[in-house]
Amino acid sequence: MHKIDELRQLVTLHDYDIISVAETWATAEIKDSELLIEGFSMYRVDCNVTRGGGVVLYIKENLRSSTDNKLMLENFEDSVWCSVKTNDKRLFIAVCYRSPNSSKENNLKLLSVMDKAVNQCGYDRILIISDFNY
Repeated sequence: MHKIDELRQLVTLHDYDIISVAETWATAEIKDSELLIEGFSMYRVDCNVTRGGGVVLYIKENLRSSTDNKLMLENFEDSVWCSVKTNDKRLFIAVCYRSPNSSKENNLKLLSVMDKAVNQCGYDRILIISDFNY
C-alpha cells in the first residue's frame, strides 16, 4: 500500500479539516490526480532536489481557501502559504520544509516570509506547520 492510500484511509476514519505533509518527495512527474484526496483542495510544491523536500497542504473544500500569492512570491523553497476565510475570520495556514542543508539565503527567505505573514498580511490567526530541521 502506498503512503497516500494510508493517508486517504485515515481521512475516511477521521473528520480532518486541514492536513499538511512536509517532505513529500513528490516531483513534477507525479500527477495531481495521484495525490488528490476527495473533498479537499490541494496545494503542493514539489521538491527541487534529488531527495527529500516537497510539501502539500490539503484544506477541506467547504472552507474558502487559496494560496497567498504575495507570500508565495517570497520564494522560500518547499513551502505553501494559504489564506482560509471563515464567516468572521481570516486564517493563515502554511506548511514548509527546511532542509538540514538549507543555504543562508534560503534561511533568510524563511524568516522574511514568516515576518510578512505575522506583521503585514492582516490575518486573524496564523498556523505555520513545519519541519525546520534545527
